[in-house]
Amino acid sequence: MGETLEKERSKPREAISEEIAKLCARVLDESKMEDIQIFHVEGALQITDYFVLASGRNPRHLKAASDEILRKLREVGARRRGLEGYREGKWVLLDFSDVVVHLFLAENRGYYSLEELWGDCPRLDWAGNSGGGSRASSLRKTVGGN
Repeated sequence: MGETLEKERSKPREAISEEIAKLCARVLDESKMEDIQIFHVEGALQITDYFVLASGRNPRHLKAASDEILRKLREVGARRRGLEGYREGKWVLLDFSDVVVHLFLAENRGYYSLEELWGDCPRLDWAGNSGGGSRASSLRKTVGGN
């Protein structure tokens, strides 16, 4: 834990981004969000590597899930670059640079249909990667150096 951040960043950036995307999906699952998908958009976009999409029941549900992702990613040392739509709670976007999280109310998700827009991009399987505690601890060392 006392090692410098440079030593902890021995993993390739892509591997760290993938771990962050999977951690976001697990947090969303624990927050009872629905239809959680991870798209690997790196080949289609230059601005990010992964989109994480999920649907919530109401604006309060989206805000609570957003708060939990922000808390968990802060713990591992990931920095938020942007936050949009939180006040309205219809489509919340959390930008962590290499990972962008989109949280929707169901009707908004259907309207914007990001799955169709990015449907040619590979989807990342995250469901088989349970055990978030040890993964979060490992990620904390890699991203935040703590």
